[in-house]
Amino acid sequence: MGNYEFLFQQYNNFSTDSSIFRCPLCNAENKYTDKNCVKCGYDLQDYEKLCFSTYNFYNQALNLTKQGNYLSAFEYITRYLEYFKYDKDACRLQIFIVYLLKGNYAEKVDDYCTKFPNERWIRQFEENPESITIDQFSPREEYIGKTTDNVIEDLKNELRNLRSKKAYDFANLINPAFSFLVELRANSNSRDGKKFYEKFLNFYENNFLKCLDRNGLSVKDLVGKNYEEQLKNGNLQQEEIGKIIESENKKLPDGTIDKVFNPCIKYHSEVLQKMNFSVVNNKRKRK
Repeated sequence: MGNYEFLFQQYNNFSTDSSIFRCPLCNAENKYTDKNCVKCGYDLQDYEKLCFSTYNFYNQALNLTKQGNYLSAFEYITRYLEYFKYDKDACRLQIFIVYLLKGNYAEKVDDYCTKFPNERWIRQFEENPESITIDQFSPREEYIGKTTDNVIEDLKNELRNLRSKKAYDFANLINPAFSFLVELRANSNSRDGKKFYEKFLNFYENNFLKCLDRNGLSVKDLVGKNYEEQLKNGNLQQEEIGKIIESENKKLPDGTIDKVFNPCIKYHSEVLQKMNFSVVNNKRKRK
């Protein structure tokens, strides 16, 4: 049996369908049975190897604990648990390190009990923590070839860059599609115009936007919404706002966003394009 297959079987011994790791691009949680990210669709099979390379974090935590460097050990075991949050041994080691740090480990114990109820080890620890020793924790056999922090970060950055390039290619399609939607909306008064607009709107919302979402992109236009309310409830952020002009529209109340010239486009939390729009202000126009 190869080294990777051995590790995969070893991991499945203590966690099966409940094991979770995060996508390196959108940070969504995925099960190990998932071949693609449930949120962005990224191919996760190569990333499994990257996750197993983080066994080095566990071993570093183990060695640093033996050396008495508990603070650095805690940092490494926490990094490891970002990939393997349901690893019983790692959760136990983290609790033990917090105990050695003379910190408040009650929260860690509660979290452990939530993940693994009725565990004999946690009862032993609570009754007699001094009975637990570092020798009870065994090192992990690391995945050969990818065991350094630099290699891990380089691979993650490479994957992010490839994903980002694909996102920008998709983003170039948004403005033409949105402009076409606005044009159809303006001509939806007639029977045929309304029919065509509703048909395209259905495609835009249920196919186009969902495809963008799977690739980490979001589009925001907020036509018909109240500008101040959107700011107040957090649905519109200052960094998403571009140019604002005032308009007169007696059919709409003041503060309504009546036209959007360019929607806000975001790739995850990064703003690719700010929203340019007009806000109704009939009072000022009358003055």
